[in-house]
Amino acid sequence: MMIPGSGKVVTGGKMGKLYLLNTGSLGKEQANDAGAAQTVWYESDLSAPYPASCTNANGTYSAEISSYEIFGTAAYYNGYAYLGITPTTSTTTAGIRQFAYNGALTPGAYTSPSVQMNTRGTTPFISSNGSSGGVLWMIDTGLPLQSSGGGPTAATLRAYDADAFPNALYNSSTNSADVPGYGIKFTSPVVANGKVYISTGHDTVTTANPRGEIDVYGLK
Repeated sequence: MMIPGSGKVVTGGKMGKLYLLNTGSLGKEQANDAGAAQTVWYESDLSAPYPASCTNANGTYSAEISSYEIFGTAAYYNGYAYLGITPTTSTTTAGIRQFAYNGALTPGAYTSPSVQMNTRGTTPFISSNGSSGGVLWMIDTGLPLQSSGGGPTAATLRAYDADAFPNALYNSSTNSADVPGYGIKFTSPVVANGKVYISTGHDTVTTANPRGEIDVYGLK
């Protein structure tokens, strides 16, 4: 994600570490990530990183990893980046976390409830009236189609107040008429013309010629 007006980008991966990079000088590969403007763990205050290693034909490689994996892209609003992750254990607290940006990233508040394992995270979407009225939208995919953890289950559209984060504003599971289709990995909401659009599955993958669906939400 590009941070507006900063010349910086935020990225990350399955290790759970965020990298803040200068777009004009990305830093190349360097020992201990020295080329990055900043590295920060998603949750060092919630679940400390731990060492891990793997071995292949070229040798053994060691690194620190965390109990959170990044599969999506962050969103940005009024000096804050918002990032969703997926946990690697059933006891790990995880949802969307807010990071204050003032030349560097500082971890802050995070949403509840947690998302489940095997969900492949979520990419949040911000809607606002300029620099006010910010709403953070996210799809909790539950156990999505083709999940290795079982399922599938229905997705849940959640909304949070970006101006008073993480206050919850909406949850599609509280009204049976609002429940969308099955969750699909890596999906993100889209907001346009006062409506929220999400892509879900209408049928399971075991159905012949399974169909998808678009669920549309707006004020009644």
